[in-house]
Amino acid sequence: MGKFINMKKYTLLLIFILSVCVSFSQDYFEWSEEQLITDTLSDYSNPFVIPIAYDAWMFYQKNDARSSIIKMNLTTINDIVPVLESESFNYANPSFIWRGNPDYIGYLFYLSDMDGYNNLYASKYYENDSVGESIAVCKNLQGEDITEYSVSEESFITFLIDSLVYVAELKFYSDSVYTENETIVDSSSYGAKVKFREVCWQKQVDGNSNIFISYLKYNEDAEEFYLTVASYLDSIGNSHSLDKSSSVFGWGYNHFCWINNNYIKVYSGSSSFDQYDTINNFDQEDVRQISMVNWDIAVKYPYELPHYLAFTVNQGESAEIFSSHGEFGMEDSAQISNNSYMDEYPNLFFGESVNGWGTEAYYVYCVWQSHINGNIALSMSKAKAWIGSSIKENIKTDNYLKVSPNPFTDRLKISYNNHNRVSNIKIISAVGSIVADYKHLTPSNNWEYVSWQTLEHNSKGIYVVLLTIGSEQISTIVVLN
Repeated sequence: MGKFINMKKYTLLLIFILSVCVSFSQDYFEWSEEQLITDTLSDYSNPFVIPIAYDAWMFYQKNDARSSIIKMNLTTINDIVPVLESESFNYANPSFIWRGNPDYIGYLFYLSDMDGYNNLYASKYYENDSVGESIAVCKNLQGEDITEYSVSEESFITFLIDSLVYVAELKFYSDSVYTENETIVDSSSYGAKVKFREVCWQKQVDGNSNIFISYLKYNEDAEEFYLTVASYLDSIGNSHSLDKSSSVFGWGYNHFCWINNNYIKVYSGSSSFDQYDTINNFDQEDVRQISMVNWDIAVKYPYELPHYLAFTVNQGESAEIFSSHGEFGMEDSAQISNNSYMDEYPNLFFGESVNGWGTEAYYVYCVWQSHINGNIALSMSKAKAWIGSSIKENIKTDNYLKVSPNPFTDRLKISYNNHNRVSNIKIISAVGSIVADYKHLTPSNNWEYVSWQTLEHNSKGIYVVLLTIGSEQISTIVVLN
């Protein structure tokens, strides 16, 4: 089994070019039987799931006399390890960024009051489930209480101090991680989420919660990112429902979702275009607490992305977890939980590949809180996501794009024939980051080539080579061993 952003220690993969259109079969939208996966917890546990090697790992917060952080292998429902715990202070709200370093897996982020106030920390995480020293991430804001935060794989972070929302760049060095260019996004605000280079947050205005968005753009002269003027998206009353999508193979589409008057709203787009969708709630009442994943190869623009979206319906012991799935505008629904106790706060995450890296299907995990006999536990169900392509059927990839060798170790030859038209080539990681960009390729009717030399921080695994010729886009999959 594998992961969508953490790809290592796998055998030789079957390389393929994804099918010419997104395909779905019934079993790809069927959720497994719900399963209790933790003992009782005393409060919301902030689960965070990430694929590591061939499994899906879940980090979560357990609250006893002091809160601690636990790691569980969701694939096998075992390997439960106390990661961070103390009798003197608390560890809470875990998240993880994989780094692909040969010496350690990545950084575990968390909130802790170890220095007398609530600060954001990170520790290196090793294969034996040990952690390195606690590093205070926000070095320029020492002594301030951070109450919530959101990190992205693209090395941006948002966090909340009092009612001020900040955004900053995350800088990783050999033995440390810290923030730079901390910028106040807005005041009287909360619930900020960062995805790719977009920041979305909620702000109280005249007693209502309004949603705003701003974009991080790079100033080449100043060699730093700056935040664009905020744009209004929606007013959602007293709802605190804003969430960001966990996307895989996303390119050019960044998703935020929220609830307005029982309707599920999704924003997708970029700084150059906006797109809004209303997701079918299938006439369910009291829809709340949403979470979303979406995926695409993004070889045709624009493209309606397939998705899973989980949400809570009803209150008290009648509260259950439902999901919407399919393509926007063509959704279907399923009831994930069905029991006699209250289920709430669903969280969706991408997990490992169904049949090993290079296949078309990946697991999606739904983890939620279950209230049982006055206690709280975590429950889980999982389904499959089909990762497909929207490339036009009349385009034959071999006439435009060839790669060799595949799989490759450090250098990839990308041959292209743009048929005497302006073109460019992008190499995109599995989380949607552009790792190489070859612009303004010379128009020619002959086969030309570029060579991609990988860097030390490029992780092993799947990449998309995307050739754009005029308005047409052609893609193929490559694997870095």
